[in-house]
Amino acid sequence: MFRKICDINVRTDGMETKTLLQTIQARGVVLFGTGFVAEKIVHTLAEQGLVDCICGFVVSKAVTTSFKGKPVWSLAQYSEMVTAQQNEKLSPELPLLCIAVHESLRATVEQSLSEAGLEFVWMYPNYLELAWGACTPFVTDIPVRTILRWQEPDQAWISVRYAALQKCLSGKCNGPASALYVKAASLFSKPETARQRLAYATEVARDMIARGYDRNRPILIDNRYRIIDGLHRLAGAVLAGCRTVPCLVVKASERFHEYFPEENRLTEAARAKAGLTSEEKEILKRARRELLRGTDYADGNVSDIHAVTGKEQKESAFSVSSGSGPEITVILPVYNVAEYMDQCLETVTGQTLRQIEILLIDDGSTDASLAKCWEWAEKDPRVTVFHRENDGVASARNFGVLMARGKYIAFVDPDDWLEKDYLEKLWKAAEEADADFAECDLWRYDNRSGKKIYRSCYGRMGQAYTLPEHMKYGPTAMYKAISRRTLWEKYHLSMPKCSFESPAVYSLILALSNRVVNVREALYYYRRFRENSLVENGYARKDGKPNNRLAVRAMDFLTEEFRRTGRYEEFAGVLEGVVKYRLNDILAMQFHRKSPGDFRELVQNYRCFLSERFPEGRNEPYVTWGGYNLNRILTHVDWLHDPYARFNFTSMVSLLNPENAAYGQSHKNRYRQIMLERERLRSYWEILRELKPKFIFIDLIEERFDILQLGGSFVTMSDAFAGAIFSFADKEGLTAEDFAKFGQVISRESVRCMELWQRGCREMVAETHRICPDVRFVIIENYLCEAAGNLQGRKPFDNLESIRRVNAVLRQYYQYMKQLLPKAPVISPAKDELYFTDEKYEYGAIPSHLNEIENQKIAEKIEEAL
Repeated sequence: MFRKICDINVRTDGMETKTLLQTIQARGVVLFGTGFVAEKIVHTLAEQGLVDCICGFVVSKAVTTSFKGKPVWSLAQYSEMVTAQQNEKLSPELPLLCIAVHESLRATVEQSLSEAGLEFVWMYPNYLELAWGACTPFVTDIPVRTILRWQEPDQAWISVRYAALQKCLSGKCNGPASALYVKAASLFSKPETARQRLAYATEVARDMIARGYDRNRPILIDNRYRIIDGLHRLAGAVLAGCRTVPCLVVKASERFHEYFPEENRLTEAARAKAGLTSEEKEILKRARRELLRGTDYADGNVSDIHAVTGKEQKESAFSVSSGSGPEITVILPVYNVAEYMDQCLETVTGQTLRQIEILLIDDGSTDASLAKCWEWAEKDPRVTVFHRENDGVASARNFGVLMARGKYIAFVDPDDWLEKDYLEKLWKAAEEADADFAECDLWRYDNRSGKKIYRSCYGRMGQAYTLPEHMKYGPTAMYKAISRRTLWEKYHLSMPKCSFESPAVYSLILALSNRVVNVREALYYYRRFRENSLVENGYARKDGKPNNRLAVRAMDFLTEEFRRTGRYEEFAGVLEGVVKYRLNDILAMQFHRKSPGDFRELVQNYRCFLSERFPEGRNEPYVTWGGYNLNRILTHVDWLHDPYARFNFTSMVSLLNPENAAYGQSHKNRYRQIMLERERLRSYWEILRELKPKFIFIDLIEERFDILQLGGSFVTMSDAFAGAIFSFADKEGLTAEDFAKFGQVISRESVRCMELWQRGCREMVAETHRICPDVRFVIIENYLCEAAGNLQGRKPFDNLESIRRVNAVLRQYYQYMKQLLPKAPVISPAKDELYFTDEKYEYGAIPSHLNEIENQKIAEKIEEAL
């Protein structure tokens, strides 16, 4: 997430920091300057174990002979020394000469050194990196008022600069404000240096007013908004009327007060030490009031912006004491979602838990999203807007975590929305259980139809997941949950800069959390099928090219993070299932969105990755023939489940079809269209030759449907058939009902259908073995469920007699297939106690759907059988 400061600061023309340190170690160093910056650089080099490599110091005119126990030379003296040494042919290489002064003096010093014929390096950015660590890899625009709001109330180091610059810009450079500036700066530097700094800062501010802020000169702050470099530029930005300033951000360090003692920050104690007059104190007070105007912090009480009003306390089920910081930081990565933001932010700002901060991180939007962000920031002081060039949703969320001040972190996507008590209920659950992670159920909202589906996140049918089950099956999106900020900080957690960044951390956070609690209510609304969303665009790259390594980096990151945090050995037996289940989810999502060639490449990349990560695990290709529920069963097996190798909504009778069926069809559901097309074109044989599978997993649930004979072709009258549109002869746009009138319907319970099916079954088995002699059939003897319900009770389906008639037919079919395949493993779960339909199953409580607990148990039986 972080990058070297010297690589970011575009004004740097010095060395890369590693090279600089190696050079200093090899050759030694001479520093130009003996002021505040030089002192801090000496301290930083000492921390690197290089203090003995400092040979001495150079100044324009020497007034002392030593500094920090090292010699001090005037520029003229040093120049003569260098010339003399260069004239000695066998002399060692000269020490590196580094400029160690404030940027306001840089140009003057560089000119003097150049005129003296000396080579030098500007090392101020290297010092910042060594002292403060790596910074964010991008420049972020941060509101000026936000930075001012979070400054420590007792320090006046911005106020003194603002007051002096204000007067200098109006031509009053010799007045009391300038005198105050010099007096304050003299606490840690020479008066002449202070005057030079003020003159330089005045020119910078004047240029800022005329041309705007120079983005090549970002301010360096830490994630507590404390200013490390750029105080004069910030004061100038206020005077120039800048709404935001470009910033680089580092993690806060305990050394801040060490590097910037009271004299630098001009605290109350330092002001007393400087002996400020009453007039000078009044100048500071007036400057402070002007600086804080419009920040909701005019009285210095930062926490007031998070306080709960009396009216709001009555509306809330609990109270939070005012005067504390935000309980929750809500992080919203924003990119081209302007049309949805009002709905989202109305529900975020309208939360019954008022003590929150809301971070809107605009990721380089090209629509009106940034303007929307500012609209909401004007409406609600808890909203902070950040803006930077596009760097991706993971990067935006990581930045939000870095800047968060809340006890908990909540991620919200700006095209989704919340119940008004979403945060309150999660917060209360986490607090009562002292949990690191609290999660709720969610609504999956179809943006096309307006329909919503309930999604449970805690478990299935009232039974909570075990931790391994939660890691594997829990919905991985990091929205619909809050997590303790200290958890992220303790383990240095972040999301990888790649697609599927949430699955890359979700299971890890569950494993690392001291306790996980669930609120069994749907409080979050997730918008699906939004036009131009990442999902709908197939997670294409920025250049529009397909990404056929989707989630490989995310899953690699996940496993490596388990190693880094010391939890790999503990969860090694779980991780293979977690990774494969997540990849199976993505394959199911992408199958009908990618071209066949791209999808095959994606599957192959997954197989290569899994072979490297889990060499002992199963990775052979297999074919699935049967109902939708068989797909669900097999996703529970620790195996890559390839949708390209599926055959759903079809009967074995269709294998008797001629190669060129005399009809056409289309379906609004792309997946069902693919399956219908496969039946029409007899694609089974082609895909069998292509994949050469090691196994064929088969159930006969789809054999419950009648067959339509159309000339020499047979069509399964499945659920997919019922929703399709057909063409036949010169007729277009035929519904399934109209299309059926052109053929003969063969009842599934008829002798004719039994004969056709047995013939198709024999052909399937014989031809499959001819093409793939070593293939193994595995029979999963599934039947229609007779009841729906939950773990507490079940109720028979209304059409129970019809279900039993169908199951009787299926029983004959299974018996025949088992005779054809006497060596095939057979899984017979129908007598299991849990063999019933989940009454709340999100894809429909119908007899052909089993509950997920039973599906998991069947998968375990399959693994045992193999």
